[in-house]
Amino acid sequence: ADFFTRMGILFWKQGKLEEALTMHQKALDIRLKALGSDHADTAASYNNIASVLQNQGKLQEALTMHQKALDIRLKALGSDHIHTAASYCHMTLILKKQGKLEEASVMGQKALDIFLQIHGPDHPHTVYSLELMESIGAERS
Repeated sequence: ADFFTRMGILFWKQGKLEEALTMHQKALDIRLKALGSDHADTAASYNNIASVLQNQGKLQEALTMHQKALDIRLKALGSDHIHTAASYCHMTLILKKQGKLEEASVMGQKALDIFLQIHGPDHPHTVYSLELMESIGAERS
């Protein structure tokens, strides 16, 4: 699975999104069989697929994949893990792009709270999350 993940990332960086999607799907298939549907590495595969779909402009499909990743991460890693925060943040971005600002605000606040708890106020993840929340607030006004 790691090989296919690395290939997916390589293709993604080259802008070959269909090839990237195929590689990440193969990694997911392997992880589902080898690790099951509730493993953190399986969540990472869903996250990778979601990122490619987002780059393709398939926001609803990307959101669905990020939700799967989040659900797994909540079970496998807990509600205060950095990867859980990343899932919230990814979903915030998509919801914001879709104009679903209330939902984006809820997700974004969860990400921000975790980043603050783990990293404190000056870490780049926290600063980015705070700026994202401010941009959502500005759009809501």
